[in-house]
Amino acid sequence: VDFLGAAGVAGSRLAPEERTAALAPPLIFAADAVRVPEDARCVGAEVAAAGAATAAQPAGQAAAAADDEVAWEALRGALDGWMDRLRSELRLAPSSFAEESAEWAAGGLRGSLDGFASPAVEWGVRYANEAAESGGGGGGAALGSAGAKSVGVNLWLTSRLPVPHMTLYVGVRAGRATLMADHLPRFDLGERPEHVAAFYGGEQASRWSAAQRVKGLTPFRSSDPSVRALQGPNALALHGAAADPHAVSALVAELHRHAGTWLGWVRTTPLLDDGAEAEAVRARDWSLRAALRDHERAAGERFMGPDVAATLSASMAGPELRAEDGARAEPLAWRPGAGGD
Repeated sequence: VDFLGAAGVAGSRLAPEERTAALAPPLIFAADAVRVPEDARCVGAEVAAAGAATAAQPAGQAAAAADDEVAWEALRGALDGWMDRLRSELRLAPSSFAEESAEWAAGGLRGSLDGFASPAVEWGVRYANEAAESGGGGGGAALGSAGAKSVGVNLWLTSRLPVPHMTLYVGVRAGRATLMADHLPRFDLGERPEHVAAFYGGEQASRWSAAQRVKGLTPFRSSDPSVRALQGPNALALHGAAADPHAVSALVAELHRHAGTWLGWVRTTPLLDDGAEAEAVRARDWSLRAALRDHERAAGERFMGPDVAATLSASMAGPELRAEDGARAEPLAWRPGAGGD
């Protein structure tokens, strides 16, 4: 109003007693009704357009938030459905090792981490985090995305069961839904072509290729070469619009396929005999977990500080595998039968 008054468009400037009054965005449209000189008519239109954009923002943000929530419930529900099933079928028992990370908050994030173990699973975790809803002020939401949510599962198998480890992660952030999933190798694949054929070749390779071409999904890769060096040949990293139900459904379908395939391997793959081969697998497993621990700690320090990052990364990696513990031998006579689905 001061601007229009100074330009001679409005009859007067803003009265002093009105300077502290609250103005609802729709009232800005009143500027469009101001009588203006012919050579200044654009002023009212521009102010009205600004008002329209301002008024439209809350509605657009609400719709985007609703889309994110629908996508999140679909992805989280699928992952937690599998976690419940695996907890039962693999007899995963809660572990106290990660209890100090059960709930945490740092750098605009809050989250949880639960640890598990069983005769088949040396170490398993379900972890989740969520960014703060409001981004104002000095704290802000970490990662630059208020309301971002994610949940993941890592299952590290016993050394006697030479099936790839499984990782699953889903998240929704700023209108984008993401799935990352991997079957982490247990051997040097260059030395064990039979491992490639059993777990990564044939139908698995074809399915991976098909997933890269699903309409509405975009594949991506980690920018960190130390992470890519540890991944399996068929590691999945896909994202799509949270507002696109077809893209979200495709991500859910890939998650089901990834977990279902892995459980089939756990049911049917012959065990290794206790001995040198199992110990070699155990040593490699710990090297892999330690490498990921160090990566996660370094990455986390940037936005949650060194102390929280060190605690969480250690909880993710689990208790150290020591040679004197021996390979677990109780094993898997009880494991899920091949007749299940």
